[in-house]
Amino acid sequence: MSDLTPQAKRDTSEFKKEKDTSHFSLFNLPLADSCGIRLQEYNELKDPMFPDRFMPKSKLKLTLVARDESLLMGQWTYSDSLKTMNAFFNWLDCFGTECTSFKYGEEVNIQKDAMILFINDTSITYFSSKSKLELNNWQRYLEKFYGIDQWDVVIWQQPRKKGVWMKYDLLPGKKKKQFLPLR
Repeated sequence: MSDLTPQAKRDTSEFKKEKDTSHFSLFNLPLADSCGIRLQEYNELKDPMFPDRFMPKSKLKLTLVARDESLLMGQWTYSDSLKTMNAFFNWLDCFGTECTSFKYGEEVNIQKDAMILFINDTSITYFSSKSKLELNNWQRYLEKFYGIDQWDVVIWQQPRKKGVWMKYDLLPGKKKKQFLPLR
């Protein structure tokens, strides 16, 4: 049969070479810089994290390196909103190395480091750093890089402070999206 019909030939070595040289496939450093996020490099992180347990369609875990520190980025994409919320609520039941439980909307100190947690219908994106994290810069980066401009739940916490629960959406009668209290 292969003699009668033409067979497509694919040089997999060329494909691997293209994939490996695409330095924007995981994280775009120049775009981050244009959003006010100053980083020098990033590395993939292989360590397991709690949301990995809920069979995401895709996951991305990176260590982002700034001049004087590094921060953690994790992003999990699920097939639907039910799986996303299942992963999120289970993570709230066992958050961090101490497996501390938190209630939805509870403004408490979730972890000692700064963090931002963005949740929409199919993804969870998490940032953690010992230093302050600029919420608007990270939202702008996610919007430009992934095209995500709506977040159902955003938890923003600065080092050793209480987490603030918000959403990113339109104010009634307005055309510009902004962070709003979660109610």
